[in-house]
Amino acid sequence: MGASRQLKRWIARGFVALFLCTGLGAYSIWSVPFVWIAQAGEVALAAALIIGLNRVRNVPGGLVFIVFIAWALIVNILNAECFASMMPAMATLPYGLFIIVRYVNLLAFAAVFYLTFWLMTQGYSEFLVKGIVGVGTLVSLAALYIYIAQIYGLPEPSRTRMGTGGGEQATTFSLGSFFYTRALGTFREPSHLAEWLVLPLFFSLARSNRAARVGTFLIGTTLLLTVSLTGILSAMVGGVAAILISNPLRLENLKRLVGVAAVLSVLAIGLQIVSVNAADEEHSITSIVSLRTLEILEGGLGSSNRGHTYEFIADNPFPLVGYGLGNANIFISNAFGSDLVMSYLSLYINTLYSTGIVGLGLLLVFLVSPIIRNLAKRESAKLRHSPVFLMTYLAYLVSFGVNVDELSVPFAISAAFLAYQGALGSRLKGHVVPHIRFGQAH
Repeated sequence: MGASRQLKRWIARGFVALFLCTGLGAYSIWSVPFVWIAQAGEVALAAALIIGLNRVRNVPGGLVFIVFIAWALIVNILNAECFASMMPAMATLPYGLFIIVRYVNLLAFAAVFYLTFWLMTQGYSEFLVKGIVGVGTLVSLAALYIYIAQIYGLPEPSRTRMGTGGGEQATTFSLGSFFYTRALGTFREPSHLAEWLVLPLFFSLARSNRAARVGTFLIGTTLLLTVSLTGILSAMVGGVAAILISNPLRLENLKRLVGVAAVLSVLAIGLQIVSVNAADEEHSITSIVSLRTLEILEGGLGSSNRGHTYEFIADNPFPLVGYGLGNANIFISNAFGSDLVMSYLSLYINTLYSTGIVGLGLLLVFLVSPIIRNLAKRESAKLRHSPVFLMTYLAYLVSFGVNVDELSVPFAISAAFLAYQGALGSRLKGHVVPHIRFGQAH
């Protein structure tokens, strides 16, 4: 309300441009990662919107998230003196800046969540979906070229950020006695690319034109080539779970679910016929995913690359209050004597050790509320895109359990879409939330 059409377009286009920057995780400019530039830009864009309109719009779940940030900040202040001298030797940032970056990430999440919701109230739902799918397609094309370039020795953009292991970014991976290539594209790890692609993959299903189907194929193919067990399985689990808890028998939903089933079928065939060999041996994605899954089933999660987290939990009971954001990572690094800052590879475990039971409880309330609102509002089941947005959201909740330990920009967009969908037709601060309308120009 009160915003000019030009301002709305400027914010929407800036939003999509910043989303593209989040897809450049392997690169930096003047030693500043593009991801950080995107986060700072998102916070600045949200602040400019609030200042320009001289008001803050009420967003479902916003108050709970603010309380969560406030609690986390209190815990950090109480523990700052204990952890300042414990930074790992090879940490790339000093303690103070390291903690600040954790909060910039939270603020960026809040900013994207707020901006997405606001843009949707201004009628930019279709613009956002189209922009996200377009960016996802571009990043996928880049990833496919880089994948081929790494196999055949073709030129590719120089990676300017350190790998997650502390050295150069790995481009070849091993399983047992054989080596293979995985798509990591413009990210530092294949799993990071896979997690990022979940949003544009599912959002491409919200559109029914030919360009969207091309995008679905390219994004889905790239996701397969990451050979990310978490990325592939979280997408499948999210899709199946959304089907089960939404109303699959409605004609509108049934058409959408048939499309999803078709995509899953094509991806399943791709799993079997696509080889990812980096040597003389050829192995299909199905065989590699099966071997990795079998290892976990036989040895439990402790046998995966997340084993260190479960070993740590066994020896270090979680604190009631928490150590503070960032401090928890320093704590686990010191527990293993690592010179690098270590990750818990789980948002829920990281939150538990960072903010204790209170913080985890607040976060879970924030995460579960959009699902409850959508299920409680039975008329939301009539929305023809309801399953797609729910699939995206549930897929991210799964990946947060075994791969990602911080809230991400793609998830903020997904959360805002689901929150908006749950608020359709309701009144927030006196304004009626309009229904999602696709197929209109903005």
